[in-house]
Amino acid sequence: MKQAALPCHLESFEKENIVEISMGRYHTLFRAIDGTVYASGDNHFGLPSGASLDVAMKIGNEKYGGIYSGDHFGFLLMNPH
Repeated sequence: MKQAALPCHLESFEKENIVEISMGRYHTLFRAIDGTVYASGDNHFGLPSGASLDVAMKIGNEKYGGIYSGDHFGFLLMNPH
């Protein structure tokens, strides 16, 4: 994964309105205004592929109300129905 010392443009989000970012030790979660969540970074304990995500990947098809990250985990908070 490419690292940057300064903020940089992420083409993955060119058409998204990101309203929340949560960072763990080696991963980052992003939540768009519509509740869509994306993840990037180390995927050692995450999705079945186990591969690191160099670009942000959409997580599921649900709309989430919030995100939270710890060192090696992330929580996606469901919207109440």
